[in-house]
Amino acid sequence: MGKTTPPHTHIHKKGDPRIFVFGSNRQGIHLGGAAAYASRDLRAQEGVGEGLSGGSYALPTCSVPGVPLSLDQVRVHVQRFMSFAVANLHLRFFVSALGTGIAGFSEEDMAVLFDGCPGNCDLPPGWREVQALDAVIKSARVRDGAEPHR
Repeated sequence: MGKTTPPHTHIHKKGDPRIFVFGSNRQGIHLGGAAAYASRDLRAQEGVGEGLSGGSYALPTCSVPGVPLSLDQVRVHVQRFMSFAVANLHLRFFVSALGTGIAGFSEEDMAVLFDGCPGNCDLPPGWREVQALDAVIKSARVRDGAEPHR
């Protein structure tokens, strides 16, 4: 796939005007990692497990702290977020590498979920490349008569 930017270069800092999209739990208990940053520095409200709050957008990847949702459940929340981003093209979003920490999903799994994400969303390094590669694989399978894998 080629070289990608090291993950540590995709860091949102307080004062960044983009809305920080982070992995949350459905109960909005923002205890650690990106969720704690969103709560502490960006005014993400406790109890808001999904949606816009302060300078951030909570996207559930866990049901309760430390208990991951299924990838299909996360897909539903990603689709809701992308619909929100399309409806708010005047806003710019910084999508963290959500789902790849406590929820335990791979970068590839999460990147594919964000396929079709609008241009007002800045995705983690390499995610758009993963999406392009996945599209090529799907196209080849369809062309060869095989069922798509997703």
